[in-house]
Amino acid sequence: MLVALQAPPRRADGARARRAAPLAYAVAPAALLLLFEPAGWPLTAVVVGGALLLVSGARPLAAALAAVAFAGVTWVLFAMLLRVPLPRGPLDFLPY
Repeated sequence: MLVALQAPPRRADGARARRAAPLAYAVAPAALLLLFEPAGWPLTAVVVGGALLLVSGARPLAAALAAVAFAGVTWVLFAMLLRVPLPRGPLDFLPY
């Protein structure tokens, strides 16, 4: 009976991610500010968003797909529909 009431053992990598989460959340705004102009919005959104999703516990494939989808949707919404000038970085082929 006592075995059924015990919490399942935690994995070691989860503990490491929980310790790194506050640091990642504190560094993310600085990374956005530093990378926004040289790397452009799409790459910055994918890298920083994906990293935050990974630290918060998302699976790698789900984090990558969500980060790419977020960057794409925000690019279409702001750059193309609302005509807000976002930096493209090395991705000069992106439409405005």
